[in-house]
Amino acid sequence: MTYDQTRSSSASGTPSTPSPTPRARRGRLLRAEWQDQDSETQSDELRHALRQYREITQRLLQL
Repeated sequence: MTYDQTRSSSASGTPSTPSPTPRARRGRLLRAEWQDQDSETQSDELRHALRQYREITQRLLQL
């Protein structure tokens, strides 16, 4: 429990639930989107991402 949670729980009598960080919210959103897709769409997106990473890596190696 953090200091702020301790202060909040002592003031109201119940511990407060910390709000999720933007990074945590983004992670949950991405997982939900990923789980909703069919396997063919996932494969296409992974193939595209790998192609982009390969191109970026090749450009970095040429610097």
